[in-house]
Order: sequence, then C-alpha cells, then structure tokens
Amino acid sequence: MKMDLTEALNHTGEDWRGSCMPDLAGITVRGVAYPITRMEPVQAVVHHVSHRKAELHVTAALTVRIPCDRCLEPVEKDFSAEETIELDIGDLQACPYLSRHQLLVDELLTQNIILQWPGKVLCREDCRGLCLICGKNLNEGECGCDRHIPDPRMAAFQDVFDQFLKSDVD
Repeated sequence: MKMDLTEALNHTGEDWRGSCMPDLAGITVRGVAYPITRMEPVQAVVHHVSHRKAELHVTAALTVRIPCDRCLEPVEKDFSAEETIELDIGDLQACPYLSRHQLLVDELLTQNIILQWPGKVLCREDCRGLCLICGKNLNEGECGCDRHIPDPRMAAFQDVFDQFLKSDVD
C-alpha cells in the first residue's frame, strides 16, 4: 500500500494529516508467515520545519497471531509502530520508505514489526508445553506417559545397580 504525500510535501505551512489501511494480510519472519488479525488505519502527519525540511510522523497498531513456543496454541500479540522521519524535500530518495512522493506503508510497518518481534512467545507464563512422547498439550492435563529422563551423570551408578539386581535374580 502506498500513501500519496505529493500534496503534503508541496504544501508548506500547516501540518498535513492523512490515513490509510495497509494491504498487509500477514508478517513474514524467518520465512514463516504470521496472519494479522486486527489492524488500525495508519496515521501520517507531515510537519514542515522549514522551506526544505519536513518531519513525517507515522503511527499504526496491529495484532498478529503467533503460535506459543511451548504448546503451539495461537497467541494474539499486539504491536504498535511509530516512526518519525526527517525529510529533505529536495532529496526524498534518502528515505527508504519513500518512492517519489509515495509512502511505502507496508514496508515501513513490516520493518517496524520485525524489529519488535519477541524472542519467545508464550500463551501464559506457566505454559507446560507438549509431551515429548505423545504430543499432548500438557496445559490440558497429564497424558500418563513416562517422561522421566535419567541424569547421564548417574549412568555408572545405574549400571552397578542393574548388575546388582541381575546377580540377585540369578
């Protein structure tokens, strides 16, 4: 989605305000597409600082559905994007989010969201995850699988114990 800023950049004096709804259906991070479930219109304000200088202030808010890192249940994560860009009206190509007099809204939003992307997403603080044996979501209850993993540092003791049990049986 592109927002036309021609009028805003050519008009000096009072601030120009505009809004638009981005075309984004999702955000792709590390090759995985995550759907956007809620989005507010992007708001833009152009404030002329001087004859050749302007400030472009852009704000947006959206919600992305991301799976929990432990149990894979969907989590609605809210993001807000806020960017202030100083513009030299004579050299608009210095701004990566402008193409001629068009604001590249989708690119600006995508970059802002990627920079805010969380390292870990949990459905709740005490998420128990999935059973490593059967794959059941442990937040819904126990599955009955034996998930005991022996401590490898105790392997020598286990061998002695197993030999002791074996000699008792014989």
